[in-house]
Amino acid sequence: MSRGWTVALALVLLTGGLAGCIGTDETPASQTPDAEEANETAFVPPEPEENLTGMLPVDHPDHQNPDAHTQGVGLSVAGHTDFSDLYGTDDQAGWTEVDIQGHLAAVASYKDDVGAALVDISDPRNPDPLSLVPSTGVDQDARLSEDAGILFVSCQPSERNDAMGAAGDCTTDEPNPGSDRSDGIVAYDVSDPENPEFVDFVSGVNTHNIWTHTIDGELYVFTNGVEILRFDASAGEGEAFEQVAEVPGGHDAFVDEHPITGEPTLYTTSGNTFAIFDVSDPEQPEVLTEKGPEITGWHEQTASSQLVDGRALLVVGGEVFADPAGTMDGSDPPMITVLNVTDPTEPEVLSQWTLPVEDLPGWTNYRWSPHNIDVTPHGQVAIAWNHAGIWVFDVSTQERQEDPVTLGFYQPHEQPVTQVPTFKATGDPSIPRVWGGMFDHHGYLVTADMYTGFYVLEPRWGLYG
Repeated sequence: MSRGWTVALALVLLTGGLAGCIGTDETPASQTPDAEEANETAFVPPEPEENLTGMLPVDHPDHQNPDAHTQGVGLSVAGHTDFSDLYGTDDQAGWTEVDIQGHLAAVASYKDDVGAALVDISDPRNPDPLSLVPSTGVDQDARLSEDAGILFVSCQPSERNDAMGAAGDCTTDEPNPGSDRSDGIVAYDVSDPENPEFVDFVSGVNTHNIWTHTIDGELYVFTNGVEILRFDASAGEGEAFEQVAEVPGGHDAFVDEHPITGEPTLYTTSGNTFAIFDVSDPEQPEVLTEKGPEITGWHEQTASSQLVDGRALLVVGGEVFADPAGTMDGSDPPMITVLNVTDPTEPEVLSQWTLPVEDLPGWTNYRWSPHNIDVTPHGQVAIAWNHAGIWVFDVSTQERQEDPVTLGFYQPHEQPVTQVPTFKATGDPSIPRVWGGMFDHHGYLVTADMYTGFYVLEPRWGLYG
């Protein structure tokens, strides 16, 4: 471990992390090693009065009917758009991952001709679709640079799965960069988000999930591979992406400053290996920990940007696929795990959380599987859970970190623009299907349903910004 990590950890461990205080969401990206400066105000939502166990409807025959999925607690719709003003085809666009920078949101699309949409969320009650960027494949992820000036769209070739009803090799229609290998990442200049401009396309990299982060003034893209790509828009087409390093990876990667030292830190998995890297020098990642089967590699990992009641937290989970026979049942429900990574060389499991249902029926595809995760600076955790909608639990205190409190859930249920064909987006056409979500800097929860559009949700427990 580097000297900077050692000194910073010693300071925090000696002070006991100053439990009970949390930094504001305006904390600069480059933080000091002083735990007191990283902990200023707490945000601890009250426990809901309702008993949420059993409130989610799981065992009924009408899973394609939005009107059968209107249950929800603690989250209400502030604003919604179905993109019908921008997207004039007969089918919804399989909306998937959401990313937010400031008042600009991006949402990726599974549909073959749509790469992503940009949405102005400055008025949460009236989200305003601004533009679409094209694609000819299945777009798994969309990420904005921290200044919201560059949009990256990652794409896998849709011909790998004929059931998607799409064909193409992930290159844009105009201009068409082309590639020998069709997986790739497209970059757009979105400094004018109503008029995105193509910048560059890189092929031959892992594209199932991507993450972006600025380190020492330079913008980097981290693939799920994990390939580390430096990006320089000024270099021009064919030169903007440069791979500078690669570390083992699998399904996902997450990068943010560790809340103690401020060093850029990469969390990733590969098979049964969970790993944390210091990437302050992206060309020479430094291993902080690599764990074997005793800490299983997860599908998704997301860290809080600040100390939460004196601890650096990481929340991880894994999606669970079931084949057409519906082999999964409720005997072994998918779990979300909360880890203490205050010392990133010794991650510690604090607790686990799962859907508060008495039993899950058998399912196919990913119907009752968790997916992507977001964590506020104050310890509220959102999990997109496919057909179960989006759920939030709380770990804002050390007590709750060891026994999480479920705050609420919402199942998107606006009507689709048109009837959704069974082959679009996934092999399971149940509505809703929620892929991801993200809190904005006020505490609104922004999410998308594959079939019914884009939602801004307001939490009953209040906003923090």
